[in-house]
Amino acid sequence: MQDDGKGRTEHRTVVTVDVERFSDECRTNSDRLEVMEALPEVVRTALVEAGIPWDECVCQPNGDALFITVPATVPKELLVVAVPTSLSRGIRTHNASRNPHAHMRLRMALDSGEGETGESIWSSRAGIHATRLRDADVVKDALAGSRGVLAVVTSDWFYQQVVRQSRAIDPRVYRQIRVRAKETTAIAWLCLPDDHHGESGEQAGSTTRHSSPAGTAAPRGHSGLVALPRQSKNLRSLAFNADDTLLAVGGDSVEVDREGTVWLWDVTDSANPVATGRPLTVDSPFDVKSVAFHPHETLLAVGGNGGSMCSQVWLWSIAPDGSSSCFEKPITCYTDSLRAALFSPDGQLLAVGTGGGISLWDVRDPGSPCPVAELHAGTNPDDAIGSLAFSPDGTVLAGTGYNGKLWLWDVTEPRAPRALGGETDSIASYVVATAYSPRGTDIAIVGYNLVPAGRIWLWDVANTSRPVHRGRHPKYSGGVISSVAFSPDGGTLVHGGEGGIWLSDVSDPNRPVGSRRLDADRPAGVVSTVVFTHGGNLLASGNHDGDVHLWRLG
Repeated sequence: MQDDGKGRTEHRTVVTVDVERFSDECRTNSDRLEVMEALPEVVRTALVEAGIPWDECVCQPNGDALFITVPATVPKELLVVAVPTSLSRGIRTHNASRNPHAHMRLRMALDSGEGETGESIWSSRAGIHATRLRDADVVKDALAGSRGVLAVVTSDWFYQQVVRQSRAIDPRVYRQIRVRAKETTAIAWLCLPDDHHGESGEQAGSTTRHSSPAGTAAPRGHSGLVALPRQSKNLRSLAFNADDTLLAVGGDSVEVDREGTVWLWDVTDSANPVATGRPLTVDSPFDVKSVAFHPHETLLAVGGNGGSMCSQVWLWSIAPDGSSSCFEKPITCYTDSLRAALFSPDGQLLAVGTGGGISLWDVRDPGSPCPVAELHAGTNPDDAIGSLAFSPDGTVLAGTGYNGKLWLWDVTEPRAPRALGGETDSIASYVVATAYSPRGTDIAIVGYNLVPAGRIWLWDVANTSRPVHRGRHPKYSGGVISSVAFSPDGGTLVHGGEGGIWLSDVSDPNRPVGSRRLDADRPAGVVSTVVFTHGGNLLASGNHDGDVHLWRLG
């Protein structure tokens, strides 16, 4: 990269907006000035609310229009999922406080491609094409006949590669148009996201889409389901904060392979989650494996592999408005294969499970975490820890090994942990997930065996010195299971994997009953993680493709 920032080719997404009828004779010069002054702030606010880092974008004003380029690292899906809702809201807020001649309605065009970067400018064919789409007569006519305040038009490439591939919006709310503007003749796609009676909704042919148009922050409710826009791939971990207002999503960036990323969603209104801002990333290469919130404070632990046989956990302080700051000193374990990182119920300890065992850290001062103890589940490499769980009172730490064994430690004195009951017999070829019942009497683990591939086992740990194997869950056999969780009242057990998401009544853990598939109407894919809110009325699931679903229960 050259020091002056010039002469560099890079891929960016183009966003260009223009004010409808800006030169109309009914506007005075003062009216036009009001619009020109308000436009950049309205657009900037919409992008920031959608989770797009404004300070990484390049904005070039041009009278009543803006030309904005967004970095390739920002998921393009946000521009058709979250931005239209925020932008429509911002336009209406502006209009409500101005005289009618200073109102605005906008046409927004989207495309993407390679371009040449100069000093605060970016030039490409994609930019020219988006401008042609924005100014096409067919787009102007559509907005003129709309009851809304926004028209969105995308290039054919953007529609095929972003809109059609999204799980979060119905692509049928876009209709195909043919654009003829200057030397450009092209296929494009048009949507009127806030025109509930406009032609885009009629083209889709469904009245239900009027109440859930393209551009909502968390579109399409279905049988108690809300699907979040895809922001990660290889999604591995989800976590709710203490008051269930934030959801952390940890995985790889959708744009950059193996770049660890954590996105935060405000789920105060679970029917309409909103991305809180830019993703949480660290400067060095980092493969996110685990996210966990502090039980009492808005402190987030992000664990993963940093390469060179090094596992790390970064601690982030999350402010009420969603802004975040990372503590400079990460927790570092000089072994690879981090599998889990979680806080103790009192928040004083962080347990980190890796290929080398379990490390306990004192995190009462998150700026200077201190190592407390090392726990090892044997000396054989197959004894490496695969998953962890604290008892509800925080006195017992359960760990499951890759070899299918369950281990328990008394951590009442964290600097002198004590093994309880010794190791259990191996019950699986490979254990991947562990859950401690909120009642404190049971542990559920899931893992692999050759036939059947996925199994669930329940352990009675009322007497931690002598765990009793309740046996395999009798109501399930089938594909690989990747995750397991108890409801906050301990009466429901949920597991997810290749077979979708299943709920079981474990009010009597000796006789689990009532297994039913939660995602029968809307398959959730190959589920990698499931987690309940602390209130128990919401379940979040994530799959290997990076999709996150919120399921409203009861």
